[in-house]
Amino acid sequence: MASRFHDIANDLRTRIAAEEWKPGERLPTFVQLAEHYGTTQNTIGRAVDVLRADGLVDAVQGRGITLMPTANPQDAATVSYLIEAGHLKNSPRSGWLLAGIQQPESVAEHSYRVGIIAFVIATLEGGNADRAATLALFHDVPETRTGDVPTAGKKHVTLQDANDVAAVQTAHLSTELAAAIRTVISEFEAKETLEARCAKDADKIECLLQAREYQARGNTLVQPWIDTMLAAVKTTTGRRLAEAAVQVPVDAWWHDIVAASKEQQR
Repeated sequence: MASRFHDIANDLRTRIAAEEWKPGERLPTFVQLAEHYGTTQNTIGRAVDVLRADGLVDAVQGRGITLMPTANPQDAATVSYLIEAGHLKNSPRSGWLLAGIQQPESVAEHSYRVGIIAFVIATLEGGNADRAATLALFHDVPETRTGDVPTAGKKHVTLQDANDVAAVQTAHLSTELAAAIRTVISEFEAKETLEARCAKDADKIECLLQAREYQARGNTLVQPWIDTMLAAVKTTTGRRLAEAAVQVPVDAWWHDIVAASKEQQR
């Protein structure tokens, strides 16, 4: 049966959870496990591969199968949250698909530059730049659960509030860490503090810049994104930067470097 090794892996996982073996102890050999489960050593090997992928055992030829130490539950929950946040690297910004952008930027790529822009705006607005950058960095983490729903689709679906999603995401974290993350999401969503407004403007300006970059590559469908984002920016600094963003060529930064290099070589 094709799923036999999964059944064996699940049974071994149950036996490990029941502490039949202690961390650092060796499990029965492949031969012994094959005899116990009435199957082949190859099937046992596939079952062990499943457990090894889960971080439960270490299996090295000649040394047998060893039960790995278990992580502190609180640390394990924190690492799980960090892994989940990393999923944003694989989550596309779906709105760009409507403009015919193939393989658009990921949510994580978007959030990275939002953080930098928020730092810049908050600094120039006289706010707490570190706080603004933090708000920007975390603002899309709830999308690991909801996905990135474009504006065109939001009126057709009911999305759980970002604060509620964050509460679920952080439910198993330490009280201190969970409270800090939930406060970050709540502050960004409320848009009441200067730092939150700077982060929100950064979100809009990053989208504007990305649209300009796609436009420079020949896409003619992104102008509505540019117009919408330009009109949505609120802070004084944000408005100035947004206006500049529609005027400065997206390749200006490296043309300046090349020009300076040629000047030095003369």
